[in-house]
Amino acid sequence: MRQKKTRKDKPLTEEEKEEIERVLTQMRHEAKHHFGQSNNLRKALCTLNMPDKANYLRLYKNLKKDGRSFERFGKAKPELNAIAKQKRLNFCKWLLEQVDNTPNFLEQLCHTDECSISLRDTAFGHNFGWWVKAGEAVPERQLLNYSQKFNTKIMVAACIGTNLKLSLRVFVEEQNNGKLKAIRENSDGYQKICLEPWFNEMKALGHIAVNSDGKNVLTDRVFVQDGASSHTSMSSLNVLDEYFGLGRVITGVAAGKEAGATYREKRMIEWPPHSPDLNPLDFSLWSNLKYKIKQELGKQQKLYFSSLEDARETILRVWNEEIKQEDINNMCSKLGEKARQVVELEGATSENYKANGGTFSVKNPTI
Repeated sequence: MRQKKTRKDKPLTEEEKEEIERVLTQMRHEAKHHFGQSNNLRKALCTLNMPDKANYLRLYKNLKKDGRSFERFGKAKPELNAIAKQKRLNFCKWLLEQVDNTPNFLEQLCHTDECSISLRDTAFGHNFGWWVKAGEAVPERQLLNYSQKFNTKIMVAACIGTNLKLSLRVFVEEQNNGKLKAIRENSDGYQKICLEPWFNEMKALGHIAVNSDGKNVLTDRVFVQDGASSHTSMSSLNVLDEYFGLGRVITGVAAGKEAGATYREKRMIEWPPHSPDLNPLDFSLWSNLKYKIKQELGKQQKLYFSSLEDARETILRVWNEEIKQEDINNMCSKLGEKARQVVELEGATSENYKANGGTFSVKNPTI
């Protein structure tokens, strides 16, 4: 019996090919649309109001068949040094030991991270490139024009875990004229925009109790953050200790800071440097959030956010409605496997991670 072709195997029609070629050419000539391999194609499909996975696969196969290849602007991330490898190895061994002793330990982790989203494009900037025909080169000048002219970004931060999805925090502030302004993350902003609301939410959920000394402490959760300077300043560490108790916090501590040794002793363990492959937000959620934002813009037949207000509203709507707890649980469950891989590689990163310029591919938008 002859097998029926699925939609993803159906070749593009000549009309579809002409329309896609027109959009790709227009995007390139405007010198402001350079995306990651898959983001590049999805942006074109969104423009044509075809933003689904089946059409993406059809377009991908068609470009390959026509002899096109994807040339990256970004460079592969350099190899980690011996100190970073050892810290990653030590952390992953410790993590796996915790899992052996407490089987649900991974479910206790509250993963946090920040991500910047461009108002002009939601792709990973260091993964930029272009689909080119055989022998065709992409001038570096176009990438420079892009980064110089369209660099307005909005910073967001998330805190997730197994059966935990706290509010997405957006780094904007309202000006005197009522308009929003994007702001950079610093220690004060991190504490007010992220830590304070997350503390209130976790307290309301019953994850925080007051101990015999009258201090707040996480009971059944562990707060995890990387070693960014805004996270590890003395003021931020003081707030973390006040809200969660540093004994239930995994964090880096800036070397040379006053009382730094005390904080290094109080925290649960040091978060290893250069380890986005150990954070579900980095290795899964951010790329999926950006993909779903692209889909939302495609439904509205828009290429970009029209304003900061539009960006904040769209991002929050996608976070609240499209990012499901079930998917987050699935992401977090993969951490044990990631840790075992780091141990097998003796602290090194995977070839897939390095080849993608120090980020993770978004070939498959599903979680």
